[in-house]
Amino acid sequence: MKKQIAFLSTAALMLCAAGAAMPVSAADSAEITVTVSNAGELVVKQETLKVTDADGDGALTVNDALMLTHHQYYGDEGYVTVQSDWGMSIQTLWGVTNGGSYGYTVNDRFANSLTDPLKDGDDLYAYVYADAAGYSDVYTYFDIKDAGTVTSEDTITLTLNSIRYDANWQPVTAPVAGANLVINGEKTDITTDENGQVMFRTMLSGDLVISAVSDQQTLVPPVCKVTVNAVTSETTTETTGTTSETTASTAAQQKGNNNNTVTVTGAKTGDTDAIPALAIAALLAGCTAFMMRRDKE
Repeated sequence: MKKQIAFLSTAALMLCAAGAAMPVSAADSAEITVTVSNAGELVVKQETLKVTDADGDGALTVNDALMLTHHQYYGDEGYVTVQSDWGMSIQTLWGVTNGGSYGYTVNDRFANSLTDPLKDGDDLYAYVYADAAGYSDVYTYFDIKDAGTVTSEDTITLTLNSIRYDANWQPVTAPVAGANLVINGEKTDITTDENGQVMFRTMLSGDLVISAVSDQQTLVPPVCKVTVNAVTSETTTETTGTTSETTASTAAQQKGNNNNTVTVTGAKTGDTDAIPALAIAALLAGCTAFMMRRDKE
């Protein structure tokens, strides 16, 4: 009985292994997100990519994704691989040939090789080291890759983590403190706390890319995408000819705007409410002139 159980267990393991290695058909594909940075500069930012068997090895792998990423965003010549004692290795990434100073992760974990498999929903990040000699670049990532759609009054909360190898070459995750947020390429004064967390609002609107830099260490730039809708302004400006007037907007009235501030800019061209006042002023001026002439007589 024990021999039968052992045989069945071995057979099950063999079937699972065979299933994992089963070749894909030409029609098979996986939809992933891909990010690429070159020496600290984001060049592909959390873009959706359909991965197919580009290298024809019968599987959907990191190599396929990098081939297709370059084909779409850079050019086929920007990505070159070679066979080495350790298997397939990157010779050129994003047009940079630097002797092997490259890294790549799948779902914020260091990948084992370019032949690592990919599936729907995976997140691939490939990067060229800024420090091509000392490999001091620290891979970092936000806990949220896509914050969706918010308004300029909403608070966005992110946590920045790093992953690196310890002395025993085991991956270790730790928060990144004191890093400055970068919004659409502009460094801000917003910094992460000791737990790597940051809470902020932004008055910028539209599709934003959030990243981070540090004065203490070289970061592989993280990415979070968010769409910000600006809240309706409290004032609406209407212009007629060269004259403008400012009125309280409907949105501000609905919010109960009680600042009691009213701005008067004068009558607009063609404003009939000003005509009676002008006529009265002219009449008074005429009467005054008539009385002064009569007194002289």
